[in-house]
Amino acid sequence: IRDRAQVVSIRKRVSENIGAFFYFTFEKEVLENAPQTIFSIAKIESSKIPYLQNEIIKKFPQVTVINGERTAKTVGDIIGQISSIVSFFTLFSLGAGILILLSSIISTNSQRTQEAVFYKLVGANKSFIKKVFMYEYLIIGIISSFIALFISSLATFLITKFFLEIKFIFLTQEVIIYLFFTIFIIVIIWYASSFNVFM
Repeated sequence: IRDRAQVVSIRKRVSENIGAFFYFTFEKEVLENAPQTIFSIAKIESSKIPYLQNEIIKKFPQVTVINGERTAKTVGDIIGQISSIVSFFTLFSLGAGILILLSSIISTNSQRTQEAVFYKLVGANKSFIKKVFMYEYLIIGIISSFIALFISSLATFLITKFFLEIKFIFLTQEVIIYLFFTIFIIVIIWYASSFNVFM
């Protein structure tokens, strides 16, 4: 084995991932006879892992066995905790949004009352007035839901693509449920807070 190596080029590498930030590249013949470390991965049932570990250690004491299942569980627990934090802030933001929506509806109740009076003066009945206001808030709910969905999906895509470097998956079924839920909440809050307008 040669005890010296000649540096032929130096390159700059920018990375934010966890791992080794430096490395050397040699031709295969240079390190062919040097001591080497070989990695191998095997997919085995959980119940058979302890037995296999013991057998490998008995027959090959120089081999180091790493249980990837424990690592995966640890990572899964960490991701679960992060998910719980994200869920908490999501619910907190949803609650804050509902309060803001409720306050904005209450603050415009006098204007709604005047509009209802104008509609009655031109011959509109309560049913027509309810439909007009309901369609108004329904359109507001649909537009705001799609804007929120677009912003959140874009932010998730950017985080998964450039920060976590994992595949972005658009959850169609969950998105549809959230859209209908948001629109339903907006309409219910509007109706509950504007009930006195139609009296």
